Amino acid sequence: LATTALAACAPGTVIVVREPVSNPRPAPRPAAPAPTPAPAPLAPLEVDIGRPHRGQLLVQTNRPAYVALFEIIPDQGVTLVHPSSARERRYMISGPRRMPVWFDEARVTPAASRGPARQPVRYIYALASDEPLNITDQAFHAEYLRRVLGPVTYRGAHPYSTMRAIASRFAPNVRDEKWAEDVIVIDA
Repeated sequence: LATTALAACAPGTVIVVREPVSNPRPAPRPAAPAPTPAPAPLAPLEVDIGRPHRGQLLVQTNRPAYVALFEIIPDQGVTLVHPSSARERRYMISGPRRMPVWFDEARVTPAASRGPARQPVRYIYALASDEPLNITDQAFHAEYLRRVLGPVTYRGAHPYSTMRAIASRFAPNVRDEKWAEDVIVIDA
């Protein structure tokens, strides 16, 4: 502490002025907020379809997703099999889920006693997305897929061209890792 004494004009009067003392320890700085780590990148969405077994078809996603299943029979047409109603299109599925088979499994499973009549090859195409699929109320009407895909694609002999048309029509406009597709071929 430093003190300075001054003599004033009047004899015997002393004025004491104290100088502020600087703090020898600097005040602690406020702690900087910890940097927030960037969120881990989300793994690409995946959807897988398993072979039908005991009247069930296994569909699996690696995270919650909106899923649609289409049955494509070359030269015959396309059917939206899931969702089966406007209400169902709002539901997401996650992990493995069993769905009832809508066709007669016995008719598409090889059997030694079966004659020359053969069932057509079926392509079960799954489309999954983090965002709702572009499935309108009209999609549940009988002629909708024929109208939006066009008669050539709807009854196309090349199922992979039909799948491309389905994806371009029903998949939302999102980054590639936010939607997925899979197909299983069921050959008699």
